Amino acid sequence: MCISDRFRAERERLGFSQRQLSELLGASLNTVNNWERGVSACSAEAVSRFGDHGADVLYILTGQHMPRPTLSAEEASLLDNYNNSTEQGKAAARAVLEAVSVQKQKAA
Repeated sequence: MCISDRFRAERERLGFSQRQLSELLGASLNTVNNWERGVSACSAEAVSRFGDHGADVLYILTGQHMPRPTLSAEEASLLDNYNNSTEQGKAAARAVLEAVSVQKQKAA
């Protein structure tokens, strides 16, 4: 499996269409299509931006998956809820957690 195949696999794993990914990365739809077909290579900057949206950059570049921390069932459920929220919902969740964070309150 080559970089273009792994790039496509990560897009599909994350549930993005090529159009959605092109918008997230600031690339044309044709460019994303060319990356996935191996016609052209995506830049390191594009792969890095993809990583900002959940892609496993190490896997795309090397075929080796990034080690993932082990989450409890509760943590996994919270993360799943966050990932399936709207941007407004995510912002609200971040605000609530920031407000009640014990570690942040101790530092203040």
